[in-house]
Amino acid sequence: MKIRTGFVSNSSSSSFVLTTTKENWENVKGELEAFQVTVAEAIMKEDNFLGHDIVTFSTWSSHSSGWEDRLAYQLHDQGLLEDEDNVDKVGMAWNAAYRRLMENKDLVTTKGDDW
Repeated sequence: MKIRTGFVSNSSSSSFVLTTTKENWENVKGELEAFQVTVAEAIMKEDNFLGHDIVTFSTWSSHSSGWEDRLAYQLHDQGLLEDEDNVDKVGMAWNAAYRRLMENKDLVTTKGDDW
């Protein structure tokens, strides 16, 4: 099985899944700007895996509409984004959170004594 540490896409659709410990997310969250946290938490789900609190960030897009578009409209409707067409701001916010999570390297894996 291949493990990818970046985004994977093709011409018709794309998706990603990133899972980390809740503790790691709380640490990283404190280093991000408020809008970056808002975007990340909009695609986040909390769960428990083998007795550990985890968070998973995931979404998908089709060839006709990217996830950033859908999220921009959702955040605009909630009053959290002034311009619903500002898809770039949503994408850049997630990219900042993603890079910080990847730098920390405390991602959930099945290797190690704790898991």
